[in-house]
Amino acid sequence: MERSLASVWGFFHPQTLLSLLESPFASLSASSYASKMANPDTGVFGALGAVLGYVGAEAATGQIFERLLWPQRSYANVTLKSIPILAILMPMGGPLHIIALKTLDIIFAHGLFKGARVGHMLGTCFFPDQDWTYTSWTSNGQKIKTESVRNCLWVRALSYVPIPKLGCDMQQATDQAPGKAAARSDQVRAKVAVSHLTLTRATKQDVESKMPFVEADVGRPAFQVFLAIFVTELSAILTTIGVAVHFKSPWALWWLAPLLLRLVSALLAIDRKPLEPLDLASPNEDICDYEIHCPQSEGNFMLLTGPKSVVQQFFVHYGHPVRNRFREAVQLAMVVLFGLLFLFGLFFSVIWMPIAVQKVWVCYHFYSGFAMIVMRYTSCDTSTEAMIANQFRKQEESLSTIDGEKNETAILFGHTRDGSETIKVSFVPTYHNRFLEGQACMDKLLRRKS
Repeated sequence: MERSLASVWGFFHPQTLLSLLESPFASLSASSYASKMANPDTGVFGALGAVLGYVGAEAATGQIFERLLWPQRSYANVTLKSIPILAILMPMGGPLHIIALKTLDIIFAHGLFKGARVGHMLGTCFFPDQDWTYTSWTSNGQKIKTESVRNCLWVRALSYVPIPKLGCDMQQATDQAPGKAAARSDQVRAKVAVSHLTLTRATKQDVESKMPFVEADVGRPAFQVFLAIFVTELSAILTTIGVAVHFKSPWALWWLAPLLLRLVSALLAIDRKPLEPLDLASPNEDICDYEIHCPQSEGNFMLLTGPKSVVQQFFVHYGHPVRNRFREAVQLAMVVLFGLLFLFGLFFSVIWMPIAVQKVWVCYHFYSGFAMIVMRYTSCDTSTEAMIANQFRKQEESLSTIDGEKNETAILFGHTRDGSETIKVSFVPTYHNRFLEGQACMDKLLRRKS
């Protein structure tokens, strides 16, 4: 019995494990390994790293992997103003194992592990579901049906449009009937926006005008996408340079792992369903209204108006992933590797990294965890939706209210400015100081009785 215990202990002796776990990144002798394991800092920083992994992993959200798997949409609005936010708050080298497991659970529940062209992508990080509904109405106010919003780009964009700082009685002055007393400022409960979008096929005059153009986010990732990825990992790149120069340690390359994974993911990003050509659509097609049922927590009202051939595609297929098993498998592998990255890093830091490099590793993950917490509640966004909202907001700020009516703002949206699929999107918002006032405005737009 004693010989058996001795043989087991001999197998788990540190020197025996060292021979089994020799790393190509470090040439530790048995004596240096023993001295490292005897150093109390190793245990302290190892335990601190584990705590950071637990706390930091809880801070990550599913938007991290949505940005990873749809980079064309996520980095369409990169500007000089947004670069500092990208560089400081959006690295992916932190602890992501918990959110990676949740993401994989959803993917597994949707059947995407079963094989090629099997399962449903709607509701996963490949194609997020808004979980809202809409009701379509005819031009004379007759209800047609109620369906799911799915991943409608315009609904997401309208949720990004901020309510401007208006006087408390400005909207009453324009919306209330003559002779009706305006509400006092102390009666304002919550400002409400009623957003009305009109989508039509772009005319020749629209294309030749100076109307802003927003490119559709379904093509292969452009150069600016890869540039944005480099910017988001700037903190890791600087850390790599610092560790390599100051400590002369090959472990500096470990900080580049997230960048490498993100570049591979972007290079093999899944293709998306494009816009439908409108050159064959009937010019006399009926116009319908699409009332968006925002949750009460949103507190706003949204209405889309336009021909079915123009509007309906955004509720159905636009942006849906084109099924390709190889690309899907690569993206799934990227999610798995990001989930394992912190766990392997913690293991390597305790076993092989020099104490000084281990301290840098712990400090970097403290920073990345803190950045994820800040980013969780930061409104800065570089997506296509944010670009659309910014275009509307800029035009709205440059216009004034004339005779009680809002001047409309408009953009062009398509793959190319003069493409057969290009549409004109007009935006007319109104703002109210009470929910019931916003509801009455929506009823008026839909020709319903309040």
